[in-house]
Amino acid sequence: MVCETDREWFKLWFNSPYYHILYNHRNEVEAQQFLRNLQLELNIKPKSRILDVACGEGRFSRLLSLEGHRVDGIDIAEKNIARAKQFSQRNQCFIQHDMRKPFPFDPAVFDYAFNFFTSFGYFGTWDEHKKTLDNVSLVLKKGGEFLIDFMNVEKLSSTIQASETKEINGVTFELSRSLSDDEVKKKIRVYPQNQPPLEFEERVKALTLFDFEKLFSSTSLEIIQVYGDYQLHPFNPESSDRLIIRTKK
Repeated sequence: MVCETDREWFKLWFNSPYYHILYNHRNEVEAQQFLRNLQLELNIKPKSRILDVACGEGRFSRLLSLEGHRVDGIDIAEKNIARAKQFSQRNQCFIQHDMRKPFPFDPAVFDYAFNFFTSFGYFGTWDEHKKTLDNVSLVLKKGGEFLIDFMNVEKLSSTIQASETKEINGVTFELSRSLSDDEVKKKIRVYPQNQPPLEFEERVKALTLFDFEKLFSSTSLEIIQVYGDYQLHPFNPESSDRLIIRTKK
């Protein structure tokens, strides 16, 4: 088996075609409804300038641009950005960028910044995560808002599925999950047709609301609302599917 694990696992995994095969079930209708709910809840003005942090192939960016907003997307995976650029519109811009590094934008230019689908918590140190939040804050206008859509670790601790096998588009995936006080880990064994098997790994910090409160307390971003699902119901640590944190500069 070829092992593709690394401390910075995301550089390998997000550039792999198997990442997109495994997660091709993501619901487009659900994403559209989530964004409609956000636009109403946040009262997003027409033609706002929006930053999509860790934009992937640009799914949310495209939906936002269809609403008439100017959207810039950044992602560490060059293959994601190449794919996003293939379908970009005039009011979109995609840049390959590591969110731990200063963003390639002028200060105070964005009305909103979004981080969707647990695209945070990837790094080894607390300082790396704080630096990311500082980078976001720097490019937000005064009064601008940043929203993180994260997993609810507290519910996950009682519902996590330890192992699972999936076959998608002729590719077999064997998934092994574990949760510690520090990290949620997923080992991903991939068995492509007529090719040697591969192994990847996801490692995401097991951040609770308390952890995010601590992180944000040392930035210029203030938590103003916490939601528990894509319908934006209030967050309940025991039952909510998601931990969605809305902050304001």
